[in-house]
Amino acid sequence: MLLFFAFHLTGSCRKKCFDSSHRGLEGCRCDSECTGRGDCCWDFEDTCVKSTQIWTCNSFRCGESRLESSLCSCADDCLERKDCCADYRTVCHGEAPWVSEACATSQEPQCPEGFDLPPVILFSMDGFRAEYLQTWSTLVPNINKLKTCGIHSKYMRAMYPTKTFPNHYTIVTVIKALQLVDNAFGMLMEGLKQRNLHNCVNIILLADHVNSEEIVRNLSCRKPDQHFKPYLTPDLPKRLHYANHVRIDKVHLMVDRQWLAARGPSSSSCGGGNHGYNNEFKSMEAIFLAHGPSFKDSVEIEPFDNIEVYNLLCVTVRWRGSGSSLTQDDQVEQVNQMLNLSNGDITATMKANLPFGRPRLIQQNKEQCLLYHRQYISGFDKDMKMAMWSSYTVPNPGGTSPLPPTVPDCLRADVRVAPSESQKCSFYLADKNITHGFLYPPAINRASNSQYDALITSNLVPMYEEFKRMWDYFHVVLLLKHAVERNGVNVVSGPIFDYNYDGHFDSPDEITQYVADTDVPIPTHYFVVLTSCKNKFYTPDNCSGSLDVLPFIIPHRPTNVESCPEDKTEDLWVEERFNAHVARVRDVELLTGLDFYQEKAQPVSEILQLKTYLPVFETII
Repeated sequence: MLLFFAFHLTGSCRKKCFDSSHRGLEGCRCDSECTGRGDCCWDFEDTCVKSTQIWTCNSFRCGESRLESSLCSCADDCLERKDCCADYRTVCHGEAPWVSEACATSQEPQCPEGFDLPPVILFSMDGFRAEYLQTWSTLVPNINKLKTCGIHSKYMRAMYPTKTFPNHYTIVTVIKALQLVDNAFGMLMEGLKQRNLHNCVNIILLADHVNSEEIVRNLSCRKPDQHFKPYLTPDLPKRLHYANHVRIDKVHLMVDRQWLAARGPSSSSCGGGNHGYNNEFKSMEAIFLAHGPSFKDSVEIEPFDNIEVYNLLCVTVRWRGSGSSLTQDDQVEQVNQMLNLSNGDITATMKANLPFGRPRLIQQNKEQCLLYHRQYISGFDKDMKMAMWSSYTVPNPGGTSPLPPTVPDCLRADVRVAPSESQKCSFYLADKNITHGFLYPPAINRASNSQYDALITSNLVPMYEEFKRMWDYFHVVLLLKHAVERNGVNVVSGPIFDYNYDGHFDSPDEITQYVADTDVPIPTHYFVVLTSCKNKFYTPDNCSGSLDVLPFIIPHRPTNVESCPEDKTEDLWVEERFNAHVARVRDVELLTGLDFYQEKAQPVSEILQLKTYLPVFETII
């Protein structure tokens, strides 16, 4: 048996909503009281009630009579009155939606009259991982089109703590959320298109994201396979920039990926996602897309930190921002003739050991004395009685056999430095926990008679015994490994003083405040910056193209408890420790008052990108 149903327009509320005089088929009504009487027309709910609660048009709403309580209108005069729903032209006039149109080809803003400058819309999403767009692009067609037509980064790195970013291990729970976000973004683009602004505005779419010492001591190295590391705030990796604020806790747990710190085993948070993890984990990588006349078309850029979005916004709206300018130290120091380096020797050592120019000193009221050697160059600080930096180049050794031991008992005073400005051996005898280390490792010169230029007091820096154990292994073993992998590396290393752990170099007065009773101040950290040619066919001293960089900022601590090294050889923990404290060149600059790569003949934009690049060792999750 076949059943046929027919609906009469005379029984519809279309264009009759809340009209008390309307009588439809069989006396149905469309006024506000019909629900109570039970005589509403068949489409009253869809046409008159739900239409006031949505931001979109549909077949019921096109050409509707105006409803005062509506969020937007689909009436015939809505364009004139400028209150149309975002998809009015698409649904009611059959125009192609923004998502199905080809990418705009013009780089010039296509703005209506009245716009002197393209406006900027910043669309920020909570917890949108970069991986979502790679794996589930078909579920988010609007966002995917922005990626295709505009500029995007592989990912954007969140600043620690990543407390607005998820760490989902099941995608099922977020598919619906992704689609809701994409629909909302699609409505934005449809609305802009309807106002002829879709090729005018610049759109940026991104995702955001007791006794303390005793607590850390009790949490450290509790189990051989412990899946977290406790840190006091001053000891956190400097790249996190998370310290010295009243709202920052004093104890932090850096938890391994796929592990969760909870109050007890009954926690119910393991089934979905969490956040706040190491910002180098792939699961913490956020999204960045941009489209508009200020951005290039269909371009992928390298990952960057989300704090750089502020600078991007300043450039886009042509606002200077609140940054402060820096000065440069242009002092040229005279070479001490006692080194017997001719002008030709100085030129040769600068070419070999400062291939990208010397670090410029930008600290005010501070001076550095340049000390030249055939194998390295130092910037010496007479007030601190130690080098601020030492620069040298390690060529590709062709193998990774460790360096020979340093010649013992041959340390001598550097006669170029006045005794009152030089370190004395008696300082190290006074405190058995402090010994001396070298910025430039003498053993780099494999022949013992070539080590003597490095066995001088101007190359000394104070180090805790346990730290020196790690420092020496890095230079004797790991540095050669990097030189082989990168076809030679230029090394710049030096001490850092950040006693108030604010991420910026301490002034001399601040250092004195914390280390008033010592002849030689103890650094809080040491930095190492390895620079090589991105094209590994070239060595650092003949690299005319782009550079690759690997910086570290290592906390200078009296113990290695962070790595639980008991009963372990250095090859099992030192490299991991250095990698945990990888940083940006810009972080090193802020902590030292030095400015790198000033003499590198490379576009400023590339140098800035190099300085803000953070190497990533995390590849799994």
